[in-house]
Amino acid sequence: MGNEEIPTYDMHQTSFGGVYAATAPAYNCLIRTSPYDPQGQEFIPELADSWEVSDGGQTITFHLHKGVKWHDGTPFSSADAQYTIERIMNPPKGMVSPRGPVFSALIERVEAPDPDTVIVHGKGPSSLLLPIFANGWSVIMPKHILEKDPVNALKSTVVGTGPFKLKEPPTTTLWKLERNPDYFQKGLPFLDEIEIHIITDPRRWWLQC
Repeated sequence: MGNEEIPTYDMHQTSFGGVYAATAPAYNCLIRTSPYDPQGQEFIPELADSWEVSDGGQTITFHLHKGVKWHDGTPFSSADAQYTIERIMNPPKGMVSPRGPVFSALIERVEAPDPDTVIVHGKGPSSLLLPIFANGWSVIMPKHILEKDPVNALKSTVVGTGPFKLKEPPTTTLWKLERNPDYFQKGLPFLDEIEIHIITDPRRWWLQC
């Protein structure tokens, strides 16, 4: 990957591509843009098994996969999704939320009526409301960890629901992630391990090219 250091592991507090490359394999979004759609208009399930858009595009109801667990074994629920969205929209003091203004401009409120359902109420009908949840930066993070220290809890650790989890503590130049044996999408991932080598010296980066 490029000549970019990893100053934080919390994707919601940065737009650094290096942070995304290193941590994204450990997380899931509610939905994703289909890799088979060159137009980027088709969405596929991830943590949300299905969804409905109502009120002319103003309300989205996500029905979540059941049986999903965080890497530490804690069950995933709609409370995590609600907490994540609200944290992006209204970051706690001391947290910079690069995507917060967009979320706040589109979303009025978020509800979690039961553990398997999340309802997002927009401020008005918008074709942008659904796509913001398919953006790779809109990963869902664990409430049970973040609520202890909303600003710092995930700056130096990674606990997701994704197909890979940390194999060992990362260094400044190497991240090792291993296959999550409890991943909710059966049969995935296909790889057993990922190694991400970080080249922080731009001179070495050009030599590699």
